[in-house]
Amino acid sequence: MTVTANKLIKSRREALGLTDVQVAEATGLSIHEYGDIERHADEIFTVTELRQVRKLATNVGIELFQLFDLNCAFCEQQQSSQQEYSLPRNELIRRQRTALGLTQDLLGDEIGFEVVAIQDMETREDFLEDWSFELIRNLAKILKTPV
Repeated sequence: MTVTANKLIKSRREALGLTDVQVAEATGLSIHEYGDIERHADEIFTVTELRQVRKLATNVGIELFQLFDLNCAFCEQQQSSQQEYSLPRNELIRRQRTALGLTQDLLGDEIGFEVVAIQDMETREDFLEDWSFELIRNLAKILKTPV
């Protein structure tokens, strides 16, 4: 039986002897936002911003790969990551979009965002921190890159 992310978070919080209020405050979420994460299996994927997920995972001692049930794409292939994956995310996105022959308009259409969001994504290194995991996974799929 697979444990969902919300159940994993709750069990780790309880194992650490933390209250939901303590974790919410430490993560910068309201108790209602945090409660939704523990109650709804998809909340952490579809609504919660990556920056908040990172804080939450740190606060309850869970690795992001474990939380999102991801395998390391490079580990699976038993090879070192390509050099471009060490670039800042915004530069990697721009390079990959260009390599695939996508304009900013076309990428925006593919992911459902205006071109200004794509421009911002390609200039701000921390842009994806405001996105949910589901949006990031969709972007990675379109750009043919590991999450």
